[in-house]
Amino acid sequence: MTDSISPDLIEEWITWLRDCAAAAKRFMAEDAVPVATEEERQLVSIKMALYARALSLFEGSLLFIENDRQLDFRIHSRGVIEAAMYLIALDRSPSFVDKMKDDDWKSRQKRAKLHLDANDFRGTPDVRDMLEGFVAQGLQGARGIELGSLLEGSDFERIYRSYRNISGDAAHVSIVSVR
Repeated sequence: MTDSISPDLIEEWITWLRDCAAAAKRFMAEDAVPVATEEERQLVSIKMALYARALSLFEGSLLFIENDRQLDFRIHSRGVIEAAMYLIALDRSPSFVDKMKDDDWKSRQKRAKLHLDANDFRGTPDVRDMLEGFVAQGLQGARGIELGSLLEGSDFERIYRSYRNISGDAAHVSIVSVR
C-alpha cells in the first residue's frame, strides 16, 4: 500500500469492504422477488445474475486488497463498477434488456467474423458452415452499448468517471498503467 495512507485508515476501509460484502450476502438470502410476467422473470433473472457477478468480483477485490495486490484490486473493482452501471440502467429502464441483447448479438457477430477471417482457422467444415450461416444473418439493426452514455441524466453519472479512471490505469495497458 502507499506510504502516504495510514495503516489504520487502510484497515478501516478493509473492514468497511468486508461489512459491505456481508450485507450483500444477507440481502441475497432475503425473500424471493415476486414476478408476475415472463418479462419480469427475465428482468429479475438478469438483475440477479449481474448482482451475483458484482458480488463475486467485489469479494475477489477484497481478497486482492487484503493481500496488497493493488492492480488486481483495481481491475476487479472496474468489473464491480461496470455491473453496477448495468444494474442502474436496468432499474431506470427495463427495456434496457433489449439493448443488452442487441449488444450481445453484435459482439457475437464480430467474434464469429473474426474467427472466420483468421488465417489459421482450423474449424471443421460443419463449424465453418455454422459460423458462416450465423454471420450471414448480419447485425439485424443491433447496436452496441455505449458505456459513456449509460448513466446520462441519472444521479450516478460520476460512477462512469470512476470507471474510466480505473480503466485508464488498471484495465488497459498504457503508460499510466505501467508506472
